[in-house]
Amino acid sequence: MQVVLKPAGILFVLLVIGVALWVLLVPHGGTPTAEPTATSTPPPPLLQNASLEEPFQNARPFGSPTSIKATVQGEIANGWRDNSDWADLTVRYGIERTNVIEGKACQKIETKNIGSGQVQLVQEVRVVPGKNYTLSAKARASGTATIELLFRDFETENSYSTKKVPVTTDWRTISVTFSPTGKAGTPRGGFLMVAMPTKNTTYWVDDVRMFEDAP
Repeated sequence: MQVVLKPAGILFVLLVIGVALWVLLVPHGGTPTAEPTATSTPPPPLLQNASLEEPFQNARPFGSPTSIKATVQGEIANGWRDNSDWADLTVRYGIERTNVIEGKACQKIETKNIGSGQVQLVQEVRVVPGKNYTLSAKARASGTATIELLFRDFETENSYSTKKVPVTTDWRTISVTFSPTGKAGTPRGGFLMVAMPTKNTTYWVDDVRMFEDAP
């Protein structure tokens, strides 16, 4: 038996097929959303309060009271501390809000009566042997002086340093790149240190940075 479809029947069949394809191929139940894209998370900062902003805290020497030689006074940026207790000197820390490089404040350091040693502004930080790091800071002084930026490893006592470099009344950027030795992949602690050996001088330090270099 031969079935002959009239034009109306053909239209009906095409309509049924179209509805079926629409149900199968078109998503329903709300507005389509784009697939989430993967984003990379930036590494955490290695230093606290790198731009030496307020609030500041009372500066004081650390170490055993019987071994402290230094007189440490004033206010020091949060996240930082003095490490000059072993030296024969007087230092006064303060807040500078006028001539700054980064943010609204920087650290002012007045060195006086240095009989031996040097003023040391430090922050404890952890590194991984085998990786490369860069330290940088901006500094100026009330006159011709020297300054040193370094990382000192607690375990090996190795120091990675800019050596002593001259600073004057103009801001200067100092930096050093290093790769700590030791068992690869095992984190270890140390001091990031800004060392100031020139007596009867006022130093200003700002924008101290430490970051891991790209491989």
